[in-house]
Order: sequence, then structure tokens, then C-alpha cells
Amino acid sequence: MQQLTLFPESAPTLPVNYYPEFLNKEEADELYQHCQGLQWKQNQIRIVGKTIPVPRLEPSQ
Repeated sequence: MQQLTLFPESAPTLPVNYYPEFLNKEEADELYQHCQGLQWKQNQIRIVGKTIPVPRLEPSQ
């Protein structure tokens, strides 16, 4: 059975820029520790009258 496609063309490939030393180790560790200290929650969204959990955790404010 042939798989049907939703779109007639494939999605365009976008360029990705990689900056290997964007943050030094100390800055990266500090940012990581900050993120570890955040409170994370799973919000809910209402679609077609049904409430479902958002499929990702988001930081609470």
C-alpha cells in the first residue's frame, strides 16, 4: 500500500548555524543550574472542547 503525502513537496531544508564556543564552560554551567532551579509544569490546552495536557513542560512564572 502506498503512503499518501499531506503536502505535494518536501519541506525546505533550512540552514543551521553552530557556534561551538557560544558560552564558555562557566556561563553554560550557570545557565544550566538556573534552569535546574526553575519550577516546571505541564499546562493544558483546550482543543475541540476537550482539555488535553500540552506535550512538554514549561517553566512556571
